[in-house]
Amino acid sequence: MKKRSIPSCFIQQAMEAIDAKWRVLTLRALSRGSTSFGSLRRAIPSITERMLAAQLRELQRDGLIVRSVESEKPLRVSYAFTPLGETLLPLAAALYDWGIAHGAEFISNRLENAA
Repeated sequence: MKKRSIPSCFIQQAMEAIDAKWRVLTLRALSRGSTSFGSLRRAIPSITERMLAAQLRELQRDGLIVRSVESEKPLRVSYAFTPLGETLLPLAAALYDWGIAHGAEFISNRLENAA
């Protein structure tokens, strides 16, 4: 039986959706539901405000999240997944599961072969 080849352009498109360290962590933080900028910042303590703002703009540009502004005082801004963004949740869950199952071995191999 001939193995079926997956066109690399589709893999590339999927990887571009989650390509950066901060993007994946931002998506993970958003997986808990609609949230504010401050809540996202607290959920990812190692990210700078500038980087988080840039990631949110890119995710919004790509149609993966929506930014909602409520006209109350003080002004309230929240972020949530779009239907397209929600389709990334199983992928993120699979990466998380892989990290639990194989992360230690992966890091060990990387350290052993770094020399």
